[in-house]
Amino acid sequence: MEKRKFVIFGASGNLATAKIYPALYRLFLRGIFCDYTGFGRTPFSDREFRSLVRKSLPEKGKKVEEFLEKFNYVTGSYDKDGIKSLKNQTKGFSVTYYMAIPITYDLIKNTLLGFEENKLIDKDTKIVLEKPFGTDFISAEKLNVLLNKYFEEKQIFRIDHYLAKDLIKNLFVLRFANPIFEPVWDNKYIKSVNITLKEDAGIEGRGEYYDQTGAIKDVIQNHLLQLLTLVTMDRPEDLSSAAIHEEKSRILGKVRLFKEKGLENIEIGQYKSYKSEKEVGEDSLTETKASLRVEVNTERWRGVPIYLSTGKKLEKKTSDIAIEFKSEEEHLWQGSCSIPAENKLFINVQPEYSVKLQLNSISDSENVCPRPISLSFSFLESETVVRDAYENALFDLHQNDRSVFLGSDEILYSWKFIDSVLEKINPKRKELLKFY
Repeated sequence: MEKRKFVIFGASGNLATAKIYPALYRLFLRGIFCDYTGFGRTPFSDREFRSLVRKSLPEKGKKVEEFLEKFNYVTGSYDKDGIKSLKNQTKGFSVTYYMAIPITYDLIKNTLLGFEENKLIDKDTKIVLEKPFGTDFISAEKLNVLLNKYFEEKQIFRIDHYLAKDLIKNLFVLRFANPIFEPVWDNKYIKSVNITLKEDAGIEGRGEYYDQTGAIKDVIQNHLLQLLTLVTMDRPEDLSSAAIHEEKSRILGKVRLFKEKGLENIEIGQYKSYKSEKEVGEDSLTETKASLRVEVNTERWRGVPIYLSTGKKLEKKTSDIAIEFKSEEEHLWQGSCSIPAENKLFINVQPEYSVKLQLNSISDSENVCPRPISLSFSFLESETVVRDAYENALFDLHQNDRSVFLGSDEILYSWKFIDSVLEKINPKRKELLKFY
């Protein structure tokens, strides 16, 4: 049986304690586990590290202790000398390196050089990298070139946990396992698409990062453009990750601002208390809310406005996809009734995990005019367990399934589009920015 080792870089950081360890524990309860080594600059004994992991878990007991027995810790710097201490930990194992650290070029370069110098990479090695992957097209391309120097593309897992949410994964099934949708899934029948991610919280202490990033880079470049691909991609040749990535890349290469027009397709805002956040500049023009009106320049989608919207400190936390279908101006109820309401498909990614379809029906026997009704289904109301996104992503990693991870071309096309948008915004940022 293959011996597997999971090495977590940045092992005492917030990402590891808040997301990775709880997800690994849930997989452990499902019978999926290996040996785990934490790596970081902060010195810990194995016992202290296990205590840190224990505090991150939602329960206590025998199972937790069995899980913790599989953990140990190595203190080291992110260079060839520091990483040398991993040699004895990984010998004889098939290794996954999870980079729960900032994906900056110099840090990753020094770490990869440390792997190579200490012979810590082979054909079975995997590497997982978090977003943001680069800060623009040039930096993302530079990172890709660096990674491909040490790893084959099939060994690289660029994670966007949002794509691993159950309802996002089901969006693919909803489209391609239900033939009732595909014949009307184009610009002949669809009027508009809205893809939205709203948050009720602010930047939550991430001032240094966020003030250099903004809502467009933080959310639209990755989460929302990826959702756009799942809504608009053609049916892939098969279910392989390569076929799926190919179709998604094709779409991202065709995204443009609606009708190739500029600032009229862009809205940006900043919540009023933003400048009082720690490590935010007093004259900051960073957007905390943004909306782009785009289209996919293909025969199938050209002319359909697609709205990508996100923001912080809004009325509620929600993530939605809303697809509005065109109505027929000529209908059987001419003269006696207004035009029947448009059919709409609503997908709530969170918090409801629901799918709703708005149709027209007669409300009672006396009123013959069609009225909108809603057919709805919530995964929370079914026996289906809605699993954590990181648990799903790490399960796919274990299965060597790269479908929900990002391909290099997808990231480059995304950055190329976002760079073009920011080139239009930045000279006019002060005039465009609205406070809310």
